[in-house]
Amino acid sequence: MLMNDFYDTLETRDPALREEQQFDELNKQLQNARDHAPAYTSILADVDLATVN
Repeated sequence: MLMNDFYDTLETRDPALREEQQFDELNKQLQNARDHAPAYTSILADVDLATVN
């Protein structure tokens, strides 16, 4: 049984690359929340999103 029978290429990529890309996506989500959800605008007001990793 091959590994790719169960996992797609996003899951079988290099773990360090996967983590980097996951944190990039997390940053985008946090920016969107801060910019478009009033509660998160307040919650994230003092957070430097560039340092979230």
